[in-house]
Amino acid sequence: MTAKRTLLIGGIDISAYSIVYGAPSVSRGVGSLTGKTVAEDIGDILLGENTAYDFDRQSAARFAALVRSFCGVELPLVCECEASTGKKVLVGRACGDLELSPTAYVCEHKGNEYRIMGGSFGATWHAMDAIEKYFAESNTETVDLADAGVISGTYPLRRVACLGDSITRGSQALPDGNGFGAPDGRAASYGPLATSHYFEQYLSYPANLARALWKEYLVFNFGQGNATMRYFEDWKQFYYHGTGKFASCLAMSDREDFAFDAVIVMLGTNDSGRAGGAKLWGDTEKSDYTREAEALMQRILAGSPKARFALMNVPHRCNSHKVSESDDIVRAVQKKTVETLADKGYDICLYDMYAYSCDHMGVGHGTTLEEELVAHADYYNIRTDTGKPDTTHPNFRGYYTISRGVRELLAHLLEDAPKPTYLV
Repeated sequence: MTAKRTLLIGGIDISAYSIVYGAPSVSRGVGSLTGKTVAEDIGDILLGENTAYDFDRQSAARFAALVRSFCGVELPLVCECEASTGKKVLVGRACGDLELSPTAYVCEHKGNEYRIMGGSFGATWHAMDAIEKYFAESNTETVDLADAGVISGTYPLRRVACLGDSITRGSQALPDGNGFGAPDGRAASYGPLATSHYFEQYLSYPANLARALWKEYLVFNFGQGNATMRYFEDWKQFYYHGTGKFASCLAMSDREDFAFDAVIVMLGTNDSGRAGGAKLWGDTEKSDYTREAEALMQRILAGSPKARFALMNVPHRCNSHKVSESDDIVRAVQKKTVETLADKGYDICLYDMYAYSCDHMGVGHGTTLEEELVAHADYYNIRTDTGKPDTTHPNFRGYYTISRGVRELLAHLLEDAPKPTYLV
């Protein structure tokens, strides 16, 4: 059996330290009006599906395992909200005062603390790679982690931007209510600010991706409710190119220390019904969509020149018992747009979110509205407080299902995985 070694920090035996990790992000979110913490509410909503938010705790547990393997000492893990005074190994973004790039990490000794900080949860996790390497390369019986000085570096987390409308934002994801229901309904009980946080940060498809892929990916939600790809005078405040969400995307893309690896775009659902719907989607209007898509790509490529793009077409709506000529036209325009831009040399593909959502978020199509709603009840907000079904927006389970399809798409674009079934 290999003899255990002695580990110190600043000349003090490691056994004098406790490991303090950042509180789960949901417990630091907006307060719920239901009398529970946000973390408890999320657990209630998702019913155990993909609910892990304790990323810093997982990194802290990894550090504890490294210490245990190196010197046989078992260190206690304590959440920052419960930590007392004493010597601490601080793990997580909330534990330091440095402004770090999302892919960067720093490990350093300061006073009674040893800090392991990342600019993102994933960067904190990979700071442990550097500490593990330091332990492996140390060849003395006693090792003082403080002697390593400042350990810093970056990890090549893959960076993904999700652009789109309310279906990207995650709108109407809460169960039994679409946010506009009766005052005593469950959705209304959360309050408008809490509802917004739930949608974007915890229940949207980008949030599900970020939660599942946090060790290797950074996923950003730039969804804007009501957004369109094209400019419509009667809807101009929702022209995506002029929204704050797109401005935020560009500000991040244009940073010198950051660039997107993949950009997922799902814009078209709101375009389909504007300016008179199908009857006004002539050749000029169709070419306008392509032109706007190219302009959007060019602006992002200015700061992220190696970004790969995927356009996701208009997803299924639970009213297919009616012919949706506008949606069909826009899907055809989206396909033509990708073909045109690919021929011009752009790195872009089309993901058939319509077919995916038909196949995975219900059982085919109904011949009546009632049949359609029943077929898709598990994945859309069908049973609302008002009794009026939302036939467009998925619920929390639907958004989770969308994220699984996008996960396959990202694996293909960025990890050389096989071509997904729904990639056209």
